[in-house]
Amino acid sequence: MKKLKPFTLRAFKANESRNNHTRNAVRLAETYGTAEDIALMKEIEAAHKKRGYIIEEEMKKRLVIYDKYCKLLFDNVDPESFKKPPKEIPEPKSIKTSSIFGGSMFGPNPNES
Repeated sequence: MKKLKPFTLRAFKANESRNNHTRNAVRLAETYGTAEDIALMKEIEAAHKKRGYIIEEEMKKRLVIYDKYCKLLFDNVDPESFKKPPKEIPEPKSIKTSSIFGGSMFGPNPNES
């Protein structure tokens, strides 16, 4: 598979000015989406090109992809960090994390001497 050029806000705005909304949705899916999102948008794009226009059902699906990922592009979210699964938060090793409150988050334990 060929490597795509990074999708930039500048490219997005250029496409919008030419009414290339479907192309933007494809690029948003390629940049931030799942394999299913990409396949769906490529299917819509092919039908749109073949027919010369987009039908309402396709437009609704395109809008879902568009809305789902457009904010990420505007917020300049790194696509690689977005696609990575979140890091696991380690369990705390001990509640006794600070001596400010007698060695415990909750203050001294009245049952300890």
